[in-house]
Amino acid sequence: MAKIFYDKDCDLSLIRAKKVAIIGYGSQGHAHALNLRDSGVDVQVGLAPTSKSVAKAKAVIGSMDDAALAMPWKMVNGNLEIASMPRSDFLRSVLFNHWYHHRGQLTVYLRETGAKVPSIYGASADETPGG
Repeated sequence: MAKIFYDKDCDLSLIRAKKVAIIGYGSQGHAHALNLRDSGVDVQVGLAPTSKSVAKAKAVIGSMDDAALAMPWKMVNGNLEIASMPRSDFLRSVLFNHWYHHRGQLTVYLRETGAKVPSIYGASADETPGG
């Protein structure tokens, strides 16, 4: 029979002092990330932009309340803190910058090939939205 471990069976202070990265957000990564988060561990999830789990991660981010979004996000190298900002600012910055970056790449590529830039990312000088 399998032994089930609970928070009381472990010394969580050993892991709470660290940042834990979960690479992937499939069934196991999702469960591990949420369990660690609920145990007070600082968890970061890494996903490829094309991952099928992006929608799940978006749902979790969307379920965060203002207090969770106001908590600091930090970029660290060992014990050296490189940057810190509220999670909401980090998400907004990364998501929008990434979006603008790809719109710029697509625009250059399409114009170089003689194609019109579609309005799928918002208004375009080449085409009216929806038309």
